[in-house]
Order: sequence, then structure tokens, then C-alpha cells
Amino acid sequence: MCARYIAAFMWAYCEGGLKLGESKTHLLIMDTSRNEYNKLLHNVMTMYPPKNRVMSKSYAGEVMAVCVSNEAGIAVDIERERHREDETINYFYNGFKTFTCNDMPPAGKLRDFYKLWTAMESFVKFRGQGLRGNMDFHLNLSEEAVYVGDEITAHLHYISFRDYCLCLCCDKPPELLNLKITAWAEGG
Repeated sequence: MCARYIAAFMWAYCEGGLKLGESKTHLLIMDTSRNEYNKLLHNVMTMYPPKNRVMSKSYAGEVMAVCVSNEAGIAVDIERERHREDETINYFYNGFKTFTCNDMPPAGKLRDFYKLWTAMESFVKFRGQGLRGNMDFHLNLSEEAVYVGDEITAHLHYISFRDYCLCLCCDKPPELLNLKITAWAEGG
């Protein structure tokens, strides 16, 4: 079954995967714990960057998320939601003041913390700068938008499953994307 998912994703990734004029954004989420195809997929994506497409990937433990789009600028981040001490979360909220957020969740809300974290990381990837780049932006979690100055620069789309939080950051609102999500987990 995994081979079918990999083949479908690679078809979208490779040159002939999208029909002329067809706009699509494909998101593949995979459990890579016992997956012999993971290395192949990683190697193909690294050695053969997509033509006329944007690609972003993220790993969290044994889960990989890969997104390819020919219709929008995109970036993805995935994190495993694990316990964090309140001091760590409070430092992130109060001491890591490189960006602002209008609706900062309380320290005890782990899922909200990870939504904020994945939003920040996916936006930094979206800009192509990394954490040492310009972090002068504002996250509006209730609007699922990122502002630079007074303009919306990017839109956020969250997917939560098991104990993972994924954020897709794109230059269009998610409802305007022709988004196809394929998820595969070991055992079905």
C-alpha cells in the first residue's frame, strides 16, 4: 500500500505529474518508522528539485511531511507534541521576542504552543531565511495569517493528528488551494 502512495506523490512531484494548466498542491504525510521508501523519496527530492514547483519538507521523529505546489508559494513544518516545562514555554512567549503574536495562548495549552511554534517555523521557511533571518512579523492565530507591517504576507493552515501538529504556510488562503492530502501510517 505504501508503494501506491509514494508512486502517486512522485507522479505529482516529477515533471509529468500535473496536467498542463492544472494547479495543485500535494501534501504527503508519512510514518517513516519502518518504511523502506523513505530514503528513496528523500534522495529523489534532494537530487531532482522540482521544475516550476515549490517544495518544502519537514521531519518530526518518525513522521515526514512533504508539500509540492505549482499554484502557490508554500512551506511546511511539523512537530511532535511532547511535554514542555512551563519555564520553556514561558521563555518562548516572553523571552524570544523577535516576532509578535496577538493571541498568545496560555502556557498550559500545549496544542496552542505547537500551533504557534509550527506557524513561526513554517513562515521562516516560507521566507527562505531561517531562524537567524529577519523575524519582524506578526502572527495572528485567530485569522490564521502572518502580517509584515499592515499587510497579510502569508496564510496558515493547521492539521493535527495523533500527537503531531503541522502548519502549512502559503501565499494564498488555504480555501483557494487545490489541496490534496495523502497520509500513510505503518499498518494502514
